[in-house]
Amino acid sequence: MRLNNIKPAIAPLFLIFLGIFLIASFPLIQHLQNNEKLLLDNPSEYAANEIKEISAQEAKLLHEKGLAVFLDVSPLQDFKKQHIVGAVNIPISNLEQELATLNHKNWIIVYSSAPELETTVQAGNVLVQNGFSRVNSLGGGFANWKTLGYPIFSQP
Repeated sequence: MRLNNIKPAIAPLFLIFLGIFLIASFPLIQHLQNNEKLLLDNPSEYAANEIKEISAQEAKLLHEKGLAVFLDVSPLQDFKKQHIVGAVNIPISNLEQELATLNHKNWIIVYSSAPELETTVQAGNVLVQNGFSRVNSLGGGFANWKTLGYPIFSQP
């Protein structure tokens, strides 16, 4: 058996597989183009759906290395009682007015001492809609952080 006889038989098979691959990838390309169009047409709405939770363990590593700003959106009186050590407090009611105090380049982890998750999500959405791109919410919230024994400031 000669190898020269095998090579010409592989070329048509390769072209067939290449054609199938290109046809199969068309829906994926179309999906990506639609998402790009959505992003260009309404970037804030698209980004608002992209706020992801970060686990307390991951957040603690960022906290230890000083790589993220922890934003507590609780009312001031709750923040004064207890908060994550080093956190910045901007109550959700004042967030839009105080956006200029935050750096767009910082990684921001949003949380609230209030048990309602929607406060944190709402704050994350406000940040993203105003051009902040590195925003996460704290998984399990402040209660989880505290339960895990991570550093908090607590006033007796």
